[in-house]
Amino acid sequence: LKNEIRLIMANIVSSVSKLNEDIRLAPATAMVILQEEILQRGYTDLIEILKDIPGFDITIYYGQLYANVYQRGFRSNNTQQILLLFDGVEDNDLWTNFADISQQYPVTNIKRVEVIYGPASTMYGPNAFSGVINVITKDPSDYLNNTKSFGIHANTGIGSYNSKYIDASAAYKKGDFSFVFTGRFYKSDRPNLSSQTLWDYDPNAFNDYAYSAALKVRG
Repeated sequence: LKNEIRLIMANIVSSVSKLNEDIRLAPATAMVILQEEILQRGYTDLIEILKDIPGFDITIYYGQLYANVYQRGFRSNNTQQILLLFDGVEDNDLWTNFADISQQYPVTNIKRVEVIYGPASTMYGPNAFSGVINVITKDPSDYLNNTKSFGIHANTGIGSYNSKYIDASAAYKKGDFSFVFTGRFYKSDRPNLSSQTLWDYDPNAFNDYAYSAALKVRG
């Protein structure tokens, strides 16, 4: 019975028509990643989840915007053609339409990720030009059982370049009142690119350019 329930839940999608429906009957090409798959495959952030999905290309910047995510066949500059939702609420920047998909989202609080391939402008407007990523977060009931009013789930790890992270989510329920609190700490030294002249920063280069420009203007 438990396996049958899991199979039914794996086929339910709510992002296509904004109603719960069988993914096999939904009028769009969609994919669902469940929390069980996130745990089994060892994903540590949303970028790693998207890397493993067919039809996506990801460019890592190591800059102010960590990554550029775009669906294969339509390259964009800063993930402005994909609509990023959290529980159906738009997360794209209001001015630039950029979706800042980085390592800031705790995976411990992700219940499932629904991905719609192709334009979804009919339901979500022009920002959903090449697709929609809807991250469904957990409810307090996902952390609690019938006998407990408080629950917590934490995840931590370390990696190369002195990388370390801690995800923690806590839930509380008393009568009709309930809440979920979640947070993430992440730190990494990142690869040292100073040995490559393309990435090496020399402040004197700008000063020499400014001095030459001033001489040219005066001359």
